[in-house]
Amino acid sequence: MQRDLLAAGQRIKAHATKTAHDLQTEVLRGLEAFARGNFARFRSLESVQADLNTRVAGIANKGRQVFPRASAIGPDPRHCTVDCTYAAF
Repeated sequence: MQRDLLAAGQRIKAHATKTAHDLQTEVLRGLEAFARGNFARFRSLESVQADLNTRVAGIANKGRQVFPRASAIGPDPRHCTVDCTYAAF
């Protein structure tokens, strides 16, 4: 009788251990899927940001070429309707 109880306890412990391991595995798989999705979105945003930075730099360079004097002395604050401290060129 005592052997039967001991064997049943070991089976219960083995089943509980396997169930806990399976749950941990599922949690890790979920985290991995979440991380992969976020990584893909982050990389996409990074490339969009790099493209925007390139375009803004190109526009700023063109502005300096078209208005060389304005870029050298900065915008005239009397004609600004917003803060001219951080003008593009």
